[in-house]
Amino acid sequence: MELLHDRPDIAYPTLISSVEALANAVLDDFQPDDEAKVQHKRAVYDSAVALGLSEDNARKLAIAACGSKYWATRKFKKLLIENVADSVWTKSDELSHRMSTALLPTKEEFEKVLGHIYQARSKATHVGQPFPISASYTGGPSIDARAAGSLYGTDRIFPPVVWFERIVHSALSDFWKRAVTCRRPVSPAQ
Repeated sequence: MELLHDRPDIAYPTLISSVEALANAVLDDFQPDDEAKVQHKRAVYDSAVALGLSEDNARKLAIAACGSKYWATRKFKKLLIENVADSVWTKSDELSHRMSTALLPTKEEFEKVLGHIYQARSKATHVGQPFPISASYTGGPSIDARAAGSLYGTDRIFPPVVWFERIVHSALSDFWKRAVTCRRPVSPAQ
C-alpha cells in the first residue's frame, strides 16, 4: 500500500496482478457463452462465410478457434464486477474523499474502465508503455502539472490508482468473506 503514493507506476500493476492471480485460480474453467466466442473470433467467422461455409459451420469454426483461449481479461473483469461492494459507488472513503466525483469512474462505465485498465497493464508489461499520467494522481493537494491537463480535460480520465486500490480492496475482501463463510466447518452439535 505504501507504493500507492510513492510508486503509483508499480502500485497499479501490482494491484492488477493480485486480481489476475485470484481470478485465474477461482475462475479456472470460465468460458464465455458461444455468442461471445463468435464475436471474439469474428474475423474467423466472416472468413469462413466468405469461403462458402454455412453460417452454422462458420459459427462452429469460430467457437472452436477459441479452444485455447485463456480469457484472462474477462476473468479479471468478472471477478471485480461480481465482488465489488455497492458502497464503492455510494460512499466516499479516506483516500478518495478529496477527489471530485467527476474524476472517478461511475458504476455504469465500470466494465469498460476495467477493460482500459487491463489493456494499460498489457501495454506496460509487453510494450513498455507507461500507465497514463492520471493513474498516478493520489488525491493530494498538489497535482503533477502533467496530470492536471488529463485530470481536468474533456476526455474521461484513466482512473487514479487510489480509486483502483479501493475497487480491488472491496472486491477481494468481499470475495474472501464469502469464501470463508461458505467453508466454515459445521460442529457435530449443529
